[in-house]
Amino acid sequence: MLNPKGGILILLEKGHKEGFAAIGGARAMILERLIKSPGTSELSDPDPAPETQTGQIEKSKGMIIAPCTTHARCPMYVEPGKMKQPKQFCRFAQRYVRPHVLQRILGNPSHNHEDAEFSYLAVQRGVDRREVNGLVQDEHTTNTAFAGYEHSVDINEANANDAKKEIIDPLMWPRVVLPPIKRKGHVSMDLCTPEGKIERWTVPRSFSKQAYRDARKSSWGDLWPLGAKTRIHRPVRAIKIEEATPAKKKKIVKPGADSRRRRAALAGESEEFDLDDEQGQKLADRVNSYHDQRITGKNKKENKVPKWARQMEVKRDRKYGKQLGHE
Repeated sequence: MLNPKGGILILLEKGHKEGFAAIGGARAMILERLIKSPGTSELSDPDPAPETQTGQIEKSKGMIIAPCTTHARCPMYVEPGKMKQPKQFCRFAQRYVRPHVLQRILGNPSHNHEDAEFSYLAVQRGVDRREVNGLVQDEHTTNTAFAGYEHSVDINEANANDAKKEIIDPLMWPRVVLPPIKRKGHVSMDLCTPEGKIERWTVPRSFSKQAYRDARKSSWGDLWPLGAKTRIHRPVRAIKIEEATPAKKKKIVKPGADSRRRRAALAGESEEFDLDDEQGQKLADRVNSYHDQRITGKNKKENKVPKWARQMEVKRDRKYGKQLGHE
């Protein structure tokens, strides 16, 4: 599947929770069973497979080249079955121009582009720059990246090759995993650090002219090597399945249910309703006056007939109908 001398495998899924769960599961499996980290055992110990007797698989040299700059556990990935997937997950966006035929089908001539979100993973086999360059992705590397590489090395005095190697190595830089928050006078970025944590770094105008200028132009998915002034840890909270509240079921009301209940209530009431001629005439006049207001009213409130008037009209018609039937 992969060339053992530098072959690259790219996994791509849609940018939703299920797509990221597939990418995260593949990443965890590759790190656990296939890639050998410097200073660790060359054998993995998964569950014994039927075709193997010892259950041990020999790991090979390799590394993750994108988007992660860490080979630790993904801080946004949650193993399925234990917790619910958090709202924030690792994904990126790419804008593309729609074809002319699709533009005509959609009928939206003002916007000829669309942003597609995706989750991806790029793995290289047979090459490990961590071992070649002696890189260690730990807390010290994250602190060095937080200080920034802008003034860490004096190129005029130091060896040019060593300085270049330390500055341009992307495995020691954090990556922007969410859209940067750009405010007046400062920029806040959510980064995945080489240590394997999600942190929010803030770059104000007073920190560095070059860093602030580049932060204003930064975008989602970029690497950030210029450091920041302040940072806070942002753990991704996942809710356990046992603690998750069940979703509320919506009550479905069939069409006409209110009218049927109203008719049943009127039918269940007492049929005895004695009114003399004078009371019946007054009731008829009141109902007619409301009908006149409904026709000549200016707003909906004036046009609406009160509920009691409708009920009295129904009872009056029922009484007169019975009287005509007896006659």
